[in-house]
Amino acid sequence: MTPIRGALYERNLVHHAEVRDLPHVVTNSLPIPYFGDVEAYDASDLRIVTAALNPSREEFPVGGPARFDLKEGLSGQEGLETQLSNYFKHKPYTRWFGNFEHVLNGMGATYGGHMRGRDNRRTALHLDLCSPIATNPTWSKLDAATRESLRGPGRALFELAVQALEPDIIIASVGPKHLTGWRKELAPGPHWEEILGYKVKENGQPFVSPLVVCVTSAAFGTERLIPFANGSASIKPFVNFATSRKRTAGEALLRWLKTNGE
Repeated sequence: MTPIRGALYERNLVHHAEVRDLPHVVTNSLPIPYFGDVEAYDASDLRIVTAALNPSREEFPVGGPARFDLKEGLSGQEGLETQLSNYFKHKPYTRWFGNFEHVLNGMGATYGGHMRGRDNRRTALHLDLCSPIATNPTWSKLDAATRESLRGPGRALFELAVQALEPDIIIASVGPKHLTGWRKELAPGPHWEEILGYKVKENGQPFVSPLVVCVTSAAFGTERLIPFANGSASIKPFVNFATSRKRTAGEALLRWLKTNGE
């Protein structure tokens, strides 16, 4: 474990201890600085992370099979890393992560574990932009003051995660208002490059709003600019894209990286 990753785990554990008794924080939960097999991610020739707003309360189901061993996860840095790395090997929230998985497959990548649908040589991780803390209600339904109280520490922890994990690209599917509120340079504007767009469904019917995938770059507590992609958002990531189009989105992102990467 590198010192910066140890610091990432420790700061997440401290933050969780500070907020876990607040009414909007899911009880019997862990802080989640990332989801996924960090060792396999490190071994990948292209380091890909996906991103959303904050962990779902469904990660800590009441009365259902547990996705995490909370005792080990809260025991310290090593215990937390073990639980994070085992997530997709154990009982992942497939109905949500499955949408991103198709995009990853188009990039020759996968979350691995129970998510793996084909042989992909790269392993991706998932991070959350606004907070590593699961909330009830969901992020969009929290009052503005609560979101703001979590977003400050959450943004700092996200930036620390980016420093610790050094991704080559971050892929999100988040509404523009959330990106604008989180970081002004991610607000809509000409600095976003559209690399893929659909005006009609596969059956030829027009979308009310076109589906697009756009890319920009930003510094996330790092000296280098990191490509940041965003696909049209809904309740789940890329959910309005047909399965074949999710994969096509991944293929388009991979081509963009090969053309624009350092």
